[in-house]
Amino acid sequence: MKILVVDDNPVNAEMVRISLEKEKYQPIMAAGGEEALACLEAHPDVAVLVTDVMMPGMDGLQLLERIRQRPEWKTLPVVVATSVAKQATVRQAASLQCKHFIVKPFTVRLLVQTVREAIEQRGVVLEDKVRVLSRLGIDGAGYDQLAVAFATFVHARVRTLQDLAEHDAPPAIDAGLQRDLVALEESAGLLGAERVIRTLATFGLPARTVPSPELGGVYKALLAELRALAAALPAPPSEAPPPPAS
Repeated sequence: MKILVVDDNPVNAEMVRISLEKEKYQPIMAAGGEEALACLEAHPDVAVLVTDVMMPGMDGLQLLERIRQRPEWKTLPVVVATSVAKQATVRQAASLQCKHFIVKPFTVRLLVQTVREAIEQRGVVLEDKVRVLSRLGIDGAGYDQLAVAFATFVHARVRTLQDLAEHDAPPAIDAGLQRDLVALEESAGLLGAERVIRTLATFGLPARTVPSPELGGVYKALLAELRALAAALPAPPSEAPPPPAS
């Protein structure tokens, strides 16, 4: 799981990197805001951003504001690390949907605990099979049939969304895609695909009409979640793997 770490202090950054690697995370390091934005472009599967506040050029709060302007990053969990826990800083970060703060100097235990909480905030890609069996009242064979049917549907929509996301001027959500989004929401609810459900809810889908300037980012956000879901589901019969993230 990739964690983007943004800190211009090389000693702090190294401590965070070592701590995350020990927990089997894959840290990606950036020394400033512009570099962090480039890393997010290059790694759409980043699970959490950990950022310092006081940095030259673009500070951590300005970085957070830039991130929230992009539809595909609206649900990205962010951990703000600061040496001065001012109320104004906390309020500004909270207004940008940041719920996680750590005050420097922090312990490895606190860092790891906060990162885990941020990951949990985003929800699970796919609910545990045993819990789904209990919730739906079906047996293992029934679950397996549902999972394969859902996987077939998801893999097909990955291809559709990839085509849409690659357009310079992405086409609007037509009636066919809206029906697909309704089916996706219902199916995700059955099998506990929380991250897909939350991503749809963030944009008011499937009911809301998305403004044209947001469409490309919305398609990218959905595409990233469907790729993660496709990886968690069984491969559909006679189906090649979905296209990898570019």
